[in-house]
Amino acid sequence: PIHTLKRRKKSLIRGVKVQLFRQIIKTIVTGSTKAADRLKKAGAVDDDKCSHCGARQATEHMWWHCERYGAERQAFEK
Repeated sequence: PIHTLKRRKKSLIRGVKVQLFRQIIKTIVTGSTKAADRLKKAGAVDDDKCSHCGARQATEHMWWHCERYGAERQAFEK
């Protein structure tokens, strides 16, 4: 029935969100974010400036300072 399908869909979406959250946490904890300063050090890019605001794009800048990710930060502050 349709009611059962709706429940399964909600459960599946919840499962995907949990998986995504786990992947994000793993990326943060292992320090494997792809900030421009790391890419420059590896020789993958020539510039370590943030494409959004022009500041040096380090992991700290991405997670805590750049307005490009302000909406994402606000979602976790609630």
